[in-house]
Amino acid sequence: MPKNAAAASPARADGTASEASKKKAKTGDDKEETPYDLHFKRLTAFQEKHDFLGQMLIKGVARSGGEDSDEDEDSDAYDSDDDEAFNAKLTDEQMAGLRFVLITQNRADQLDAMRDYVLGDQADDTILMFNTSFSYGIHDGFYSLKSGMYAKKAKTWSQKLDLLFAYTYNLKEHDVWMHDNEGDMEDMVKDLAKLWKKLLVQKDSALGIDAEYTRPGVIALLEQFKDKVEEVDHCSFKFKYN
Repeated sequence: MPKNAAAASPARADGTASEASKKKAKTGDDKEETPYDLHFKRLTAFQEKHDFLGQMLIKGVARSGGEDSDEDEDSDAYDSDDDEAFNAKLTDEQMAGLRFVLITQNRADQLDAMRDYVLGDQADDTILMFNTSFSYGIHDGFYSLKSGMYAKKAKTWSQKLDLLFAYTYNLKEHDVWMHDNEGDMEDMVKDLAKLWKKLLVQKDSALGIDAEYTRPGVIALLEQFKDKVEEVDHCSFKFKYN
């Protein structure tokens, strides 16, 4: 399981869902499957059919107001034994709004590797400390990754996708660089978007992703990243990935 998946409860890659929430049907003792049950039954079947290690939740369901949210807002929106009543009330529309990225071994490995890459020397520290110098490392690290790992070591579109997905996820999770910097970060964000734009025009087969879950999940992550980075007041970030 990737470190990211273990550290943030919604960003899971263990391939499991909680015990299905059930409600009694009007006839007899039989139990009717809820939209929650049916969604995860389909997801699990798809996952097993294509030999994925698990799933990583990108976008969940918010408790407040019942609207969709990203994982930062609903760390335990569902998938807990204490939340069976909440799960049972979720509608087909809400479940359809969930977004996942299905996890391969390489994707899991890259999530770990890119966490270490983004955090640097403090990757294994219990308490993370950030200051302005963190943004310098992010800036220089991006261009090193672009010209090295991405351009030379990632030989296929699939490898490039896994690398850039894991990197972008960790940039979003450890976002101090967006707020605490001395400028010169806008070009980095623009260049990251260009890499994504070139990737996303490739066919799913070349990228090694599925159209049902992983491509929508990747797009959801990019939308979250775009919203977060473009909301920063003191920087004119633009993340035009499409």
